[in-house]
Amino acid sequence: GTSGTQWSLDGTNASGHTGASSPGAYQAPNLVDIMSTEGVQEVAAIKGAIPAEYENAIGGQVNVISKSGANQWHGSLFENHRNKVLNARFQRLDSKPPLVFNQFGGSLGGPIKKDKIFIFGDYEGYREVEGAFVQGNVPTQALRTQLLNAVPNYKLALDAFPLPNQPTSDAMVGLYASAKGAIRRDNHFDWRGDILLTSTSRLAVTYNRGRPVRTVPRYYIDDDRAWYNTLDRITGSYTVGRTGWVSETKFGLNRTIADRTDGFFSKLDPDNPKESFTGGRRRPRLSTTLGFSGPDGEINHYGGPLWQISQKVARPAGRHFLKFGGDFHRLTGTRNNPEVPSFFYSGLDALLSNTPSTVSATLGNGDFTMRTFEFGFFIQDDWRATSKLTLNLGIRYDFYSNFVSKGKRGTPDAGLYNPEFLSQDGKFTVGSFRPITSPFEHDPINFGPRFGFAYNPDGQGKTAFRGGFGVMFTSNTADIGWFATAIGRNIPSRQEFDPALISRFGIRYPMFNDNFFDFVLQQSRESQRTNVFQIFDPKLQVPYTMQYSLDIQRQLTPTLMLSTGVTGTRGVKLILFRAANRVDRLTGLRPNPNVSQPIYTDNSQTLTYYAWQSSLSKRFSSKLSFDVNYTWSKGIANAAGDFGAWFVGENSNSLNQEFFDLRADRGPTSFDITHFFSAGWVYELPGLQRVTNSVRHLLSGWQASGIFRANTGLPATAVQSSSRPGDRTDYVGGAVVLPNYRKTLQYLNKGAFQLIPRAATSGAPIRPGNAGRGSFREPGLWNLDLSVSKYVPIHEGVRMQIRADMFNALNHTNLSGLRTNLNDSFFGQLLNTRGARIIQAGASLSF
Repeated sequence: GTSGTQWSLDGTNASGHTGASSPGAYQAPNLVDIMSTEGVQEVAAIKGAIPAEYENAIGGQVNVISKSGANQWHGSLFENHRNKVLNARFQRLDSKPPLVFNQFGGSLGGPIKKDKIFIFGDYEGYREVEGAFVQGNVPTQALRTQLLNAVPNYKLALDAFPLPNQPTSDAMVGLYASAKGAIRRDNHFDWRGDILLTSTSRLAVTYNRGRPVRTVPRYYIDDDRAWYNTLDRITGSYTVGRTGWVSETKFGLNRTIADRTDGFFSKLDPDNPKESFTGGRRRPRLSTTLGFSGPDGEINHYGGPLWQISQKVARPAGRHFLKFGGDFHRLTGTRNNPEVPSFFYSGLDALLSNTPSTVSATLGNGDFTMRTFEFGFFIQDDWRATSKLTLNLGIRYDFYSNFVSKGKRGTPDAGLYNPEFLSQDGKFTVGSFRPITSPFEHDPINFGPRFGFAYNPDGQGKTAFRGGFGVMFTSNTADIGWFATAIGRNIPSRQEFDPALISRFGIRYPMFNDNFFDFVLQQSRESQRTNVFQIFDPKLQVPYTMQYSLDIQRQLTPTLMLSTGVTGTRGVKLILFRAANRVDRLTGLRPNPNVSQPIYTDNSQTLTYYAWQSSLSKRFSSKLSFDVNYTWSKGIANAAGDFGAWFVGENSNSLNQEFFDLRADRGPTSFDITHFFSAGWVYELPGLQRVTNSVRHLLSGWQASGIFRANTGLPATAVQSSSRPGDRTDYVGGAVVLPNYRKTLQYLNKGAFQLIPRAATSGAPIRPGNAGRGSFREPGLWNLDLSVSKYVPIHEGVRMQIRADMFNALNHTNLSGLRTNLNDSFFGQLLNTRGARIIQAGASLSF
């Protein structure tokens, strides 16, 4: 999955979210990933059996190398602009929504002291205001009236739902769709300084600063989601060379902080707005099996600094090129994520009688700092065994620490409370709490051998066989520990109230987090009770993969290269998240009444991935260059196939249907694409010779470029609403995908699936569904982007480029937004698209 790729800048961590591995921030509030393209000198991507010098990468390594100054001053200015006049109408709207997008910036680099001190800096900003398409299921006026007559207090949630504005045959639930205002802005700076200390030593320092802000509208009334992020990153490197060896020392500090707020979270209890803690009296949401739920409301503060230091030494020795070294990483971060309470009702009768099946109270994590660290050592040898064969041999050792959270200020008892064990006999008994300084054990023994080769049989460099095998480890993402941190002992960040607890405490809508906090405190005083939101296997280890690859490259002509090969991954001990101690489907009782429904976290996930990849590339000659790529691949896992936190990206909503039946969850990974094809090209348009100079200057020198992409769809699963997470439907036979869906927008055959009856006592289906995970695919897509550009000489050493970019140039409708919940009135329909044509005009000046 995406968590397996490591992103670095000048050799140090450059993740946009220090709690995981990603080029951008969590949930992508930013447009500038890592650094502005104005400051990028080179991007180096490594896949397959990665050399031993790279740590933490079990799927790939991408290193961005920043530009530096030189003895001549050089720089650039640029501006890109979009507006609704140039764009096509979004397919789901009757008119073009507002849009103003401006992206602007520049760069400047040169000598502070010639041949000695150099500086380079860039700035990139953007301002975007647009009408973004939003849609969602909402109760009809008839249902609202019925609900409010039965329970007037439902008004606290129902006031946030607009009325349906799309045709519907359902008397209870309709669809609302519209365009609402979205905002993005950022001021991003990159700076690099280089000092040549001596003729053989160099000191370089890079600094990145970003302040992205984003507001995303939602279909609820007054419930926009807003992000306020900060990024500060410093990288320092000292390189010294002597006769026969080179030493490189690096230091990195990557600090990302994010604050996210929902509009509905600001809505207080109108009768008693005074709360004992943040989030204590916020209006609760409704969650139903009728096809509508909401509104969502939470705040989320998360992030922290990650710093690292590394040392590498390289030494040539005859046919060998040896490299060895080590690195140390330490991350300290935090998260506090209170949400409005969520009341789940199984059916209309339960709503009318105000009898919830489950209530979820997310109290937050308190004020704390969590630390984790790791260190490793490696040695590798690039050995030119013969004139035709080069081998890369290496081994890497890594130590990974556990997570330890320490409370601060208002919540000094905050920490990661983890029991000694969770029994695997179906009774889900738990042990006493482990010491808060050791919630689970360190993982101290991780050895990863690496082997690679390059063989040139003809000795002329026209044919090459390349391949390798490697075992690679990576740390567990800090996100997992941040969210699991509790306010105090037996006071979890989230508590699930089942039918037994609902009856015991007399829970009815509306109740608030202040009430639920009191209930949790009351439970915490019961000696036999263990309240935890997440339980870690005390012997939790870090995930690793075994990577192998073999490919053949052949130079067909001096400018044309063909490559084809196979690659594979075997993922072992990946993190798996399972909801433990779920209520019995028939009785509504938990196997262990003294434990809630914790997410059990262990190393039970496995992954198999294999692919055949081919490419044909042509270097620029005769006014043309191109790259054509095709990949056939297959990924299979017993969960999403990623090891990030259970609520992030590919892992979202991927909890297993049954705790013990992992085999039934084996299926395609969340990112599995069977066929992928892409082609990119640059063509210099022919010049005009038999015309006047002015006409020739106007019409000559144009370049046309394009990128075409086509791929099959991602896996999808038919589910149904339940008080238990992960419940699927039955597949009862027949064609799953309808042939005329592009006309009707009805993609799935509803008759091929069947709801499993729910037990009134539990709010859950009476048995598991037989529909497989990922048993059908979303529609595939294809897209063509085109650009035309021209360089215009202004003065010696100064030139301007003007360009026009057309994204989705043919305005092809790629349908999306597939509804996969069988309780949804719009099940199987494709209610969104991947966007209409966008035209961007731009100009840049370089000198």
